[in-house]
Amino acid sequence: MVGDNLSKTMFLVLGWVAIAGVLKIDVAETSWHRYYKTVTAKRPYYQETVTEVEVREIIKLWPRFMAQPFAKDMAVSAHVDSILNNMDWRAKYWFMRVCWDANRFFYVQQRIVSLLKYLQVRRSALAIIKQMSYRRNDPTAREMIKAQQKRLTKESFSQAEIEIAEKYEETLKKIFQ
Repeated sequence: MVGDNLSKTMFLVLGWVAIAGVLKIDVAETSWHRYYKTVTAKRPYYQETVTEVEVREIIKLWPRFMAQPFAKDMAVSAHVDSILNNMDWRAKYWFMRVCWDANRFFYVQQRIVSLLKYLQVRRSALAIIKQMSYRRNDPTAREMIKAQQKRLTKESFSQAEIEIAEKYEETLKKIFQ
């Protein structure tokens, strides 16, 4: 009789532990699922263009990222399949906290830097075209105009991206110095 009560008690305790464990796992999966949905929403890999929301978030997060002790050790390379695989655990945790996918974060950052360089090249090319347009009869001037026009068409930025970069240009230049 004592053994029978002990068996029932042990069965109830084990059942309670199993149910509590399942509930705890379910809660952990739910919070991970919420995080994953947030990151997935910010990770449109199919989208090459950068949005204004992403630019504003990079403006806000880049100084905070660079203040982290692991930021100086991180090397971003185009040859790496996934930046996340080569990160320190502290960096992974930081990206999890700010709800950004590391690959998208660095893609947006590099795209913004490229946009800033493109704006500089574009201004220079437009100034040369304007200056050379006064000497259209000169064959050298015509060649220079063609070269500058070709230079303008090399990059494949959307007009919306260019407008966003122009809008936040001064702030972006300050944070990426």
